[in-house]
Formats: sequence, C-alpha cells, structure tokens
Amino acid sequence: MASGGDFFWEGQPEFPKYFADTHKILYILFANVAFKQSEYLNYDILTELNYDCFYAMEKRLIFFIVGLLLFFQAKANAQLLPIRIFNVQDGLSQSEVKTIVQDSVGYLWFGTADGLSRFDGSSFKNFSIHNGLSGNNVISAYVDGDSLIWFGLAQNGITIYNQKNRKFTPFSYNDSIYPNTVTSIIRSKDGAVWIGTLNKGLLRYDGEKIEFLMKIENSPIKSPNITHLSTDDRGNLWIGTFGGITILNPQKYLQSESTFYLTPKRGFPAYVIKGIAFDPYGNIWIGTQSRGLIKAIPIKGKPYAYTYKIFDQNSGFPDSRIR
Repeated sequence: MASGGDFFWEGQPEFPKYFADTHKILYILFANVAFKQSEYLNYDILTELNYDCFYAMEKRLIFFIVGLLLFFQAKANAQLLPIRIFNVQDGLSQSEVKTIVQDSVGYLWFGTADGLSRFDGSSFKNFSIHNGLSGNNVISAYVDGDSLIWFGLAQNGITIYNQKNRKFTPFSYNDSIYPNTVTSIIRSKDGAVWIGTLNKGLLRYDGEKIEFLMKIENSPIKSPNITHLSTDDRGNLWIGTFGGITILNPQKYLQSESTFYLTPKRGFPAYVIKGIAFDPYGNIWIGTQSRGLIKAIPIKGKPYAYTYKIFDQNSGFPDSRIR
C-alpha cells in the first residue's frame, strides 16, 4: 500500500490532472486514457525561480505541472521517465478520472465519471451508489483529518466517507443542496467547511447549520459559480469563479472590507479560474480557461497587489486552455 503522509502536489484543472504521492510517483489523469503513473515520459524543463515547469502532449490534450515536484531535479532537457498506464482492464472503475486524493493511511482515491476507485499500490477496489455514494460522477474530493473524506458529485451533492467505520454517508441537512454540482471542498482554520458549487455559489458549514453566501444580504460573495477553493499560509480562502478570484478572511466572511478581489475590472488578466496554488516564494500560480497559466508575483508593501506573468500560446506555452 502507498505510504501515509501528505502528498506533494495536486492539480486542479478539469483535464488532465496530476498528483504526486508520498513515494514521489506522479499520477497524470487523462480524459480518454484513465491515468498514467509517471515512469517513461519525454518532457522539457523550464526554470522559473527554481520552479520546474514542464509539459507534454498526447492526443491533443495538454497538461501542465508547476509544483514542488521534488522527484524532477534533472537539469537537462528531454529526459526519459518511466510510464505505466492504468485503465479499466487493471480494475479502474472508469477511464474518465476527475479527481484524486491520498488519505491519511496512504490509499489513493480516484473519482471517476462512474464511481470511486481506491488504489493500494497494486490493485483497485471500486465503490458506487450501491456502496452508499449519492451519485457515481465524482468530480472533487477533500481529505478531512485522519478519518473523513468528502466527495463532491455532479448533480448529487456530497457523500462523506468515514475511514474508521468504512461507511459512506450522504451529506444531508436539508434538500437545498440537491441536486447540485459540488466543484470544491475545503476546511478553513476556524473549523468551517466551505463548499464550492455551480449555480448555488459558495456555502459555509459550521457543523450545525449551512449558509448560502449568495442569499445573505450584503454578502461580499455573490458569484453563483465556484470553480476552485484553496487556502494560503495565512488562512485566507481563495475562491476561483467565472469572474476571477475572491480572497476572503474566513473569520470575517461577511465583512466586505476584509475581502479582496482579483478581477478583470481590477487588472487581473482572466475570467474563468480552473486552479490556484501557492509556491514557497510567495507567488500564486493560477490556471485559467482561456489565458493559460498565470503567475501572480506579489508587489512588496502592497497587500494583494500583483504583477502578472502569463504563460499561454502567445508566449510559447503549448495551449491557453488549462483544463
């Protein structure tokens, strides 16, 4: 079984996605070929502030990786790395893999268009609505401590898996979240669970009640479409939407003066956000639907002010669509 501990990096775009487990093995997810465990792969290394960026193409699907991929320390171009392909013949539930997480004991969970697959390093065990999932199209996942995994589903809300009793339980407080597509889930430092959805915006769950921020008067969060949730090292919530990024202090989430916006009207160069990640140097890497990969570089002395470097087709990046 894969060893426990935190993973190094997880990609958020729709396709392809990527994930490095605790053995420093890279898993690359493709819409039409399940996922690849990186073993033999030609890639070019680009260096940006000691960060390795590389790309490859297969069947016109472009993927990018920017991260602390510590296992890619080679400094020469066109390195040959091993590849192994897993698909339904190997036991994967379905070949369209949409999300991946590693739990507290080391299992890898792959959300697919037709159920969940749990991988122990050698074989798969599959789960579906027959095992307690509220739907089979699993598009997001969040490991919550040592015992819980939250799975977001297309049109079917959330199902929570308890690692201790090994049971799936639909997340239900009322009928208002169903049917709905849950794109992202995260817990903030104050203990609240934040749920990103399509059409119903951002939800906050404090363990007792749930709030729809769109419905709260004077709420600073009005976007109905949430694409990605992430937290920075100060605990702020970064919210990707169809109209840029909202940066929210989770403890002051109803105070507009504690909310910052990166939008096209304020100089941000993109609308639809596909992923947000932070590097050790304070930079923010943002995947977008049409402007490629954006590197946001902080301006010293100006909170939440950035200069932007865009990696798209115009600058030599293989594609401007980060999926």
